[in-house]
Order: sequence, then structure tokens, then C-alpha cells
Amino acid sequence: LLRWINKLVYPSFPQVNPAISAEFSLIQTVTGIKLYRNPKGDFIQVIDLSQGASIELLLGEPVGSGEAAAYGGENPLFQRQTLQQFWLEFSQTFGEKAFSVCNGQFFNLKNPSALAFPVQVKGKLITTGYAGNTEFPGEKVVLGLAENLADILLFSEDSNFKKDSFPFDHAIVGIREDGGTKTVEWYSKEPLKERPRTFMGVANFDHIFILTSPGKTQGDAAKILKAFGAEKVMMLDGGGSTQLIIKGIDVVSSSDATPRTIPQAIGVFEGKKKGE
Repeated sequence: LLRWINKLVYPSFPQVNPAISAEFSLIQTVTGIKLYRNPKGDFIQVIDLSQGASIELLLGEPVGSGEAAAYGGENPLFQRQTLQQFWLEFSQTFGEKAFSVCNGQFFNLKNPSALAFPVQVKGKLITTGYAGNTEFPGEKVVLGLAENLADILLFSEDSNFKKDSFPFDHAIVGIREDGGTKTVEWYSKEPLKERPRTFMGVANFDHIFILTSPGKTQGDAAKILKAFGAEKVMMLDGGGSTQLIIKGIDVVSSSDATPRTIPQAIGVFEGKKKGE
């Protein structure tokens, strides 16, 4: 905890690698958020928590329970919906401060659907997921978020967010940057192929990065975020699930023939201007 406090008191702000900044253009700036794009259609959102910008973990409507939860607790089913539906609901809540929505957690392809791994919202463990150690054993990490504080930590298959050392209100479990490399396993994310990717990163405990790409290898996705200053990165769901809406406009669409509906999404909202 002292390490985080020192970072907050004496922050060092992430710097963009010059080689990357030449490839990416800064296309939009609002309070606490910078949006970058390159000619390949990759988008990077840089979210500054110290300016009041942050993320919200969004869920489809819960509609009963699924199979047994992997770590005990709850494993509810969620109605899948389009990313545009998530945007409409998110923008109704945050109004003009709503900036973007993108896909998030891994899930099964049923509808309603269960999430694969744990998600915590406002201190409540919404689901512990269905997958447990049957998918990506030893390769999971967790993004934790509290007011003006974010970090990516190794996920403990035992703790289930119950330890006092997890000081976060919101959390989402993903895969470490070099995880999912067992290509013989059915759940591998084809790390060496250029496929749609959704990655997140953190720096200085007060900056969050989101990369939404229509086609990157796993290693290249991680490399780009690190060049932008991310100290730790994690992989979220990809393939046909990868989608991004900015201010109501689809800028990265699902690669599926019919846009994929999803049970969980990530909303980004702007910070407050001076005087607000």
C-alpha cells in the first residue's frame, strides 16, 4: 500500500515511445482521456484517473444461475446484448461524460451467457465464473480499480479477492500478456496470429490504457501498450468479441458476419473540468 501511496504523491507520468507516437495520431482529447489511432485501425485510450476519468464494468441483465461456480460463490447468467445497447445504457447514466464502450470479459457462447472468470463491482463479487483452472491455469491476472487507483496483479486461484491485501472496489480477471500460448489447448487465443485483440494496461497506478485492435499478434498488442508507457498489461476477450464505440460511433466492429452480442462490457467516462 505504501508503494501505491508513494506513486500517488510522487507520480511519474507515462511517456509515449517516439517510434510509436510517429505511427499513432492523437485524434481526440477530453478531460482525463486521450484517444490515439494508427492507419491500421488500432485505437488506444489513455485514461488519467487523477483527472477524474475512469472506467465502469457493465453487465447484461442477470437471468438466473448457470453451472456450478468455479471458486464457489455465484455464477449468474447474463443476457447478451449488442455493444450499441451497452452504449445507450451507459450514455443514459453518464450523459455527456460517457466517452466509449468496448468488450471485456471472456464468456461462453450461449445466450444467456456465463462469464468465465471473476468480476467484482462496487465491492461485490458479481460472479466467480465457470472456468476456474480448466482454462489458462496459472496465466490469469486481475485488474483492480479503486478511486484514483488501478493495478494489475497476479490472480490467486485461492484468494478470490478475500484477502485484505486486495484494496480494490472493482475488478476484472483477464490473461497475462504471455498467457494463452498453449496452442494445442482449445481455449488458446492463437497468440501468433493477427486477430482482433482487446488489451488493457496500467501505469503509475493512476493511468489505464485500452487497446482495441482489428488485428494484432498477442505479443505485438502488449508491445504497443508498453511503448505507450504501460508498466503491466493484460489480455481480455478477442476475436469476434473485440469491438469499440466512441461517442456513439462504431470505430472497431465485430469481425463476425453478424456483430457478436456480449454479456459484459467496459465503459469509459470523462473527468471533470475545473469548476464542475
